[in-house]
Amino acid sequence: MGVLHSVVVTDPRYFSKSMEGLLRGVKAELRLTPCHSEAEVISQVSNAEVIITTSAAFSERVLESLNRCKFIIRCGVGIDNIDVKAATEKGILVAYLSDFYIEDVSNHILALILNSSRKITFTDRLVRNGKYTFKRIQPIWQLKNRVLGLVGFGKISSCLLPKLQPFHFQVLVYDPYISILPREVETVDLTSLLQRADFIVMNCPLTEENRGMIGEREFSLMKPGVYIINTARGALIDEVALINALRKKRIAGAALDTIVKEPVTLDHPLLQFGNVIITPHIAWYSEDSLEEARLRATEDVVKVLKGDLPKYPVNPEVWTSSHKI
Repeated sequence: MGVLHSVVVTDPRYFSKSMEGLLRGVKAELRLTPCHSEAEVISQVSNAEVIITTSAAFSERVLESLNRCKFIIRCGVGIDNIDVKAATEKGILVAYLSDFYIEDVSNHILALILNSSRKITFTDRLVRNGKYTFKRIQPIWQLKNRVLGLVGFGKISSCLLPKLQPFHFQVLVYDPYISILPREVETVDLTSLLQRADFIVMNCPLTEENRGMIGEREFSLMKPGVYIINTARGALIDEVALINALRKKRIAGAALDTIVKEPVTLDHPLLQFGNVIITPHIAWYSEDSLEEARLRATEDVVKVLKGDLPKYPVNPEVWTSSHKI
């Protein structure tokens, strides 16, 4: 049986031998070609028919260089590293994995809430510097009856909600795109959420409309004791405004799995604050989720090679008979 199709994986995390068996049935050859920069994508994967990717940049310039590509699938929810308009114009179908990591992200959010409220990381740093005392961490409050605001109520928030119940939070939700929400949450506008919440969790995708949605004005509305938690996209928060809020003690702290420019540099201003937790964009990660992502991406590739749409296409309008592989 000869090889008919070329499938390239640009991120080593999403490559495994287990994928090859699934692709063999559709006469596809799987190849790992690590790419990080636009130049690497252009020079190394220009002849691939299908690309499985995560962080590699697919700008208009990169997409123009793809000679044979008909399908790009991103192992993640956000597609801000892919110029979908340019892909559509070139007839390249784009898809993503909508919900493979919701269990891990919701767990990570809960961990950041608990860490922030009990000041675990901050206390550990004090102890390692010879300060074995609780005076430096006052005040700490119980979680019972505290107000938690969810900005965005998609699959991750839905998964997080039952995990919050044992702590007896009052849960507020701001999401202008969802009209029906669970009975145990209160729907509010963004201003009300910012004014009332003790914990604010950013849980929405990044769009041009909400880029920098938490800025100077929004920080001025918050309680002085509020913690802001972001595992979504760094650019949802105006970083300069966040740093100013921390310096002025307008907020109690921040727990961030993502920042505007990654990876964080050692001279980044956010690292000077003891009440800031930064994790390296790993909320999605567990070995279970990695294997699930590999499997689901490969299953979508098989669908496309058989002439069917993937589960979560972004631009299905390109999928006409003339564009099928």
